[in-house]
Amino acid sequence: SLLGLRWCLLPLTVLFFSGSVLVACQLAGHFAAWTLALLCADNSQRTDKTREATVWLSLAMLLSAAALACVPLVGLQALAAFLVYLGVVCAGAKACKRRRSAVLFAAWCLGEATLGLLISSGLVFAGSTLMADESGSIEHGWLLAWRVFCANCALSVLSFAAVLVLIPKVLKSKATAAPQYIPGEQSQVIGACTEEPLPLSQPHPEPKRPTKILRILLKAISAACAFCMVACTTVIFLFLHVFPPGESMDNLELPACTGCFCANNVSAVNVDRNVVYGMAHSRREGRQQELVLDVYHPSNRSADRSPAVLLIHGGNFMGSDKRNGIMVSEARHFANAGFVAFSMDYRLEGSNYLVEAGAVRDAVHDAKAAVRFIARRAEFYGVDASRIVAWGESAGGITATSMNSLGSEGDSGSPGYPSNVSAAVGISSTMWPFLVGAPSNQQRNVTPWFNVHGQMDNVVFPFLAVMTHTYLLARGMPEFVNRIVWVPGGVHVPWGPGAELDVSAQLRPVVMNFLTEVMDLQKLC
Repeated sequence: SLLGLRWCLLPLTVLFFSGSVLVACQLAGHFAAWTLALLCADNSQRTDKTREATVWLSLAMLLSAAALACVPLVGLQALAAFLVYLGVVCAGAKACKRRRSAVLFAAWCLGEATLGLLISSGLVFAGSTLMADESGSIEHGWLLAWRVFCANCALSVLSFAAVLVLIPKVLKSKATAAPQYIPGEQSQVIGACTEEPLPLSQPHPEPKRPTKILRILLKAISAACAFCMVACTTVIFLFLHVFPPGESMDNLELPACTGCFCANNVSAVNVDRNVVYGMAHSRREGRQQELVLDVYHPSNRSADRSPAVLLIHGGNFMGSDKRNGIMVSEARHFANAGFVAFSMDYRLEGSNYLVEAGAVRDAVHDAKAAVRFIARRAEFYGVDASRIVAWGESAGGITATSMNSLGSEGDSGSPGYPSNVSAAVGISSTMWPFLVGAPSNQQRNVTPWFNVHGQMDNVVFPFLAVMTHTYLLARGMPEFVNRIVWVPGGVHVPWGPGAELDVSAQLRPVVMNFLTEVMDLQKLC
């Protein structure tokens, strides 16, 4: 039980270093429930009453099932595996004529210790990935947090070893081996009439009173801490589900685009392909990589200067490029509306689903270089360099949203020109907390943000969008320029050709009106 209390320290560590209550609560809900389950399972072995032991053990199983069911991506599969595991254990206990409650407790302890070892090892790996600086080493400001993760992993190893010692003792009792005493007349032998009868099994001696009081006190404190964490998490997330920030498409007014930069304002669009905007070293390929973009510009401009849009593709920082369907479709849409659209490629440095901080940083640096290129070539392309919007989906949305909030510029090209954007539009996007919130990042500028997010997104989880919205509010960005539009039933990237649920036709006018307002595009008409 005391080893299990370590799980409650992790959300507090995350809260201390990130300052994000939402992220800490997301972790606290799972870990504190697991600590409560440990306390309940332990109590089931501290009582001689069968019914009371069954209640405690059942409560431990229910808390474990609830924690597993809420795991992102694989919650239902994890719950199903847990139930199958318990079923096999019960069948094995009956076949081997072992006390079912003892076998269930032993199996649960083994599962908890194994899962704890896997999770704590995963946290160390995640920390070494997400908290790394540009050289790949743990950033100095994150070192203490990473050491906490390492200490938790060491305690998980200790917990696993303790369970291996505990299980044989628990399993000694047979299903029929209830404590009994031999009557005196049956235990006596000739010449031994004065001896007292001995029991078959000696009851465990009661611990000394100070030890017992200390144990009860520690468990009460542990249970109170874990229960408070679970209660706070439940209240916060119920509140966010009942009153989520942002707007639902079901209740959203869908006005027509009223500005002069609206769809179909341009008769023809010209495309300049593979324009070089910079050069940077690719760690993945081990060489200098040429950075290119495609320029979509109207053949007949209605104004002397046009706003520009930088389009950034998704792909988890591992794949895809500027030629995929959604990017081409969106580039032509913006060009038809009178924008000059720049659809960029960038270095793809990611190597796994849990993307490295360095991969996000490189993508942001390349995007900043693309903005500097647009500013440098503004007169050539007829662009107003003070009115550039970054538009991205998934990984591209993360890049677009994080650009203004990262202080470092990188060296991907066009040094000396401004790299800030006037607004960010994201489809399934979020600000990347491990990049923007890194201790070495002293610049925390914010950007007007418009995000379209599926309520069933299991890649960029909805709570990350809520976290970004809350962060921008705290940094002084009011709600009318800090908007989330939720798509009921929508999954990841509910936008463009190939999407399971495409809402682009309905929401493009809303996006254009948003940009007209925050970028003051009427001055270019």
